[in-house]
Amino acid sequence: MFIIGVEEGLFPHERSLDHPDAIEEERRLCYVGFTRARQRLYLVHALRRHLFGRVQENLPSRFLAEIPDALLHREGEALPGPSDEPTVDYSYSQLTEPSRVVRRTAPLHSSAANDCGFAVGQRVRHAEFGPGIVRAVEGNGDRTKLTVRFERSGIKKLIARYAALER
Repeated sequence: MFIIGVEEGLFPHERSLDHPDAIEEERRLCYVGFTRARQRLYLVHALRRHLFGRVQENLPSRFLAEIPDALLHREGEALPGPSDEPTVDYSYSQLTEPSRVVRRTAPLHSSAANDCGFAVGQRVRHAEFGPGIVRAVEGNGDRTKLTVRFERSGIKKLIARYAALER
């Protein structure tokens, strides 16, 4: 048996992410799907997919993290690399230091939340850019930069204290 699209935003669906009861209902559906497999169960997720004419990057579903590692055999997993999509860097215009050189480089990825409270993989929302996923956290303190992949607006680099992101 195959279950495809086991990704945040698809399973569980993005409309249920803000409602604990809806998440629990999707978790029950996930369990029903898992228990229907007779011999083997293949859980498939994509790092990138084309959806309604645009490229969307999704994280693996939170439901996968709830399965004990002893029951899983992982194949073909790859770490997400720098996107080919251009990054709009708003962070330099938010800092007051003169003579900054803007270079396009791969962001430094941090897996743990730092003092700004944001972590790689965290879902956020911006008033103008909409929903997104934190792809990188750089620096500390007042100069912490976040690289966020917004669903509607692409990749943006923002200073955490000015970004006004909702968790």
